[in-house]
Amino acid sequence: QAVSGVIGGRLLWPLSLAMAHPKAAPHAAASSSSPSADAAAAPPNALPPAMSASPWKAQLSVALLGFGRRHRWLPWAVVLVPSASMATVLVTVVTCLRWWRSGPHFVPGLVFPAISELGVAAPEKLLYQVGFGLGGALMSAGILLFELLVAPQLMHSSAASERPQQAKERALLENLLFWGHAAAAGVSLQGVFTLEHTISSQCFVHWGGAMLFMGGAMQHAKVSGELYEIISARIAAPGCASVPCVAAARRLLADGAVALAVRLRHFILNYASMVLFGIPLLAQFVLAMLGAGPEQPEQPVVDPRKEPPIDLSTMNMMGFMQWGIILQFAVYFCTYAADLRAAASAEVAP
Repeated sequence: QAVSGVIGGRLLWPLSLAMAHPKAAPHAAASSSSPSADAAAAPPNALPPAMSASPWKAQLSVALLGFGRRHRWLPWAVVLVPSASMATVLVTVVTCLRWWRSGPHFVPGLVFPAISELGVAAPEKLLYQVGFGLGGALMSAGILLFELLVAPQLMHSSAASERPQQAKERALLENLLFWGHAAAAGVSLQGVFTLEHTISSQCFVHWGGAMLFMGGAMQHAKVSGELYEIISARIAAPGCASVPCVAAARRLLADGAVALAVRLRHFILNYASMVLFGIPLLAQFVLAMLGAGPEQPEQPVVDPRKEPPIDLSTMNMMGFMQWGIILQFAVYFCTYAADLRAAASAEVAP
């Protein structure tokens, strides 16, 4: 029964895919006789090879597109996933901050505490765990939707002579998906395993999750930018205007919201971190200049039992940079809502 189930699954999911995309059936019949014709006539909604190797993803794509075509809700529903991920994380952080300020661990004068400090004690600890766990799960779901909807419209070449270029693009896509899911796993991991004031194994798991998020997000952003640049150059090459398989990628990247999202992701990747480093340094310089006179501002009274190991200005500067870096990557992943909406609109168009 197990063997027959596997064989049946391998035979039925391509058939269901062909039924959902009827234009792909003649293409599949002709592909065995002409590889170049296969590349030139690839339907815009065909699955890329990386996804075709996973039958459950192909079946999920068929079900998602079929339901979306019947009810016309898909373009707006997919926008909610990355938007909800960002909103969940932001609401969690802001709420935990308010509770932390009214709790026993509040340090007067500390405006930007480390985000991990917001999940140490009850009652904010439970909210921290639930909020970041859910935010990471929604973030991973957004990456999966990108694979199901956006990737099929990007991953096509105009001729068989571009096989090496296809291989490079597929490798970039696989890295984009891997690091995206890794970053999402890091969000959930550091959220569920919160920081403790005493060194423990849970602290190391928390720090590992935070590093996984940062490393995964940076690698994902780097690979994503490279992939979009390569595809933009490919579809703009001479001789590609009349190639059907390029039309989907050109239509996607020509969407106004997608073009704005791509530019925003480029700014975040290349310039936002520099701004985040520059603002605290500029603020430190201005405060030093203002405090150079004979009158010094009155320092807040700090309970010696709560006195931080380093001065508050340094802690605020470090906290501000951490908050800014987390926010910029939250915005980065949220911008995929534009790509998802444009891709879903093209899929459900009559």
